[in-house]
Amino acid sequence: MPELDLDGLVGAVASGDAAALATLYDATVGKIVAITRAILHSVEDAEEVTCDVYTQAWQTAQRFDRSRGTVLAWLQTIARSRSIDLLRQRRSQARLSGSVDAADAQVEERAEANPEAGLALFQHGTAVHGALARLSPLRRELLGLAFFRGMSHA
Repeated sequence: MPELDLDGLVGAVASGDAAALATLYDATVGKIVAITRAILHSVEDAEEVTCDVYTQAWQTAQRFDRSRGTVLAWLQTIARSRSIDLLRQRRSQARLSGSVDAADAQVEERAEANPEAGLALFQHGTAVHGALARLSPLRRELLGLAFFRGMSHA
């Protein structure tokens, strides 16, 4: 499979090309979902933030500056920021209602302190990663398609 030109896709998105946004989404959504789930620990919240990431990408693509980093790094930065914003919002709501969840506070602190270490821990240190490593490459790909692309297991 040829390497996609993500910079070119962002340029097309900046010009209002919805098909380019769909292609960018398909090429990067797996990594964005992984980051949001690692930070938020909630499938529903991760899906909400992932939608926000691509909405923001659509709205701000014309401001993307490749000299500051890659397209994937730009999307990952948006995902991390939006995830932390959601955690802060939930924590503020919990404070107002009088019930702060200590686990949420610790997750936010870890994500703010060193997001790369948190992501590396998620990618390399989880039981899921170990289980995936024991699968054949074909089964791993099929599982990835089912999880990240919503394809049926059949």
